[in-house]
Amino acid sequence: FDVAAVLEEVTVGWHQRGIPRERLRLQHRDEGLEVRFDRSQLIQVVDNLIGNAFDHGGADCRVTVAYGRHPQTRLPWISVADNGDGIPEDAAAHLFEPFYTTSDGGNGLGLYVCRQLCQANQATLDYEDAQPGARFVLTCAHPDRQFQ
Repeated sequence: FDVAAVLEEVTVGWHQRGIPRERLRLQHRDEGLEVRFDRSQLIQVVDNLIGNAFDHGGADCRVTVAYGRHPQTRLPWISVADNGDGIPEDAAAHLFEPFYTTSDGGNGLGLYVCRQLCQANQATLDYEDAQPGARFVLTCAHPDRQFQ
């Protein structure tokens, strides 16, 4: 499916819940970009990443959801980046471990489940230090690739 409509749906949902457009924006980079991913699982992953950015990024955090195609590999990617407080180096090493959390109200399963959903869809989910902030990049398999 074309990823633009799904990402638009997710960001509009956040706007309807009260997050202003200046705090969450969708950056179009590659019109007609198709991904091979379970639609509801992709929504769950992106929604969780946006929620984490707002929960951990600080009061003035701004989030950008972007997507495109890698120039060399041609693989589709989606990123969720914020300009918030960032992730301490010692915590970054454990982000995708089950039950690891830095939040009083968290259970430590969000990023773990997100990565598992990505792997089930032949995709990867990685963290990048954004200076300032954090960036999570979901890299999808080529939409024409056949899986067994």
